[in-house]
Amino acid sequence: MNNVTIKEGCVLQDCIVYTGATLEGNCSLQYSIVGPHHLVSASTTGVHQLYAETTDNMITLG
Repeated sequence: MNNVTIKEGCVLQDCIVYTGATLEGNCSLQYSIVGPHHLVSASTTGVHQLYAETTDNMITLG
């Protein structure tokens, strides 16, 4: 999507990264979704994960 920041050393395979999301350096994500304006910490590793904000037991994807 638009205005995403993917820092050096990140590896993404079959992922969706929503608008305004930031992935810090050396992340490795496979088959994952990063929600809008979400920050994924450096050196995060994930397979089949959802990284998004939650409010009132609802997941906000935009």
